[in-house]
Amino acid sequence: MSEYRRPKIAGEMFLFTAVTFNRLPIFTGEAARVILHSAWLDAQKRFPFQTIAVVLLPNRIHCIGLLPEDDANFSVRWKEIKRLFT
Repeated sequence: MSEYRRPKIAGEMFLFTAVTFNRLPIFTGEAARVILHSAWLDAQKRFPFQTIAVVLLPNRIHCIGLLPEDDANFSVRWKEIKRLFT
C-alpha cells in the first residue's frame, strides 16, 4: 500500500479522489447517488467543510474542499462519508 504524505494545514483546500472496490461502476444507479448525497450532507454537518467542486464518475469521485480555519483533518471527513455511504 502506498504511504501518502499530505500537508496538514488548517483552513487549506484539499483534493481527494476515491475509487470504488474493483472499480465497479456503482455510481451509475440513482440509489447510490442519493445515498452518497445524504452521506455527504450528514458528514458535512458533523465535520464542517466547504465543497468547492465534485466530479462523480461511474467508478470514482473527485472532490475539492475547503477546511475550516481551525481544522486540518480532511481525512476524518472522507472516513465519515465512506462510513455513511457503505
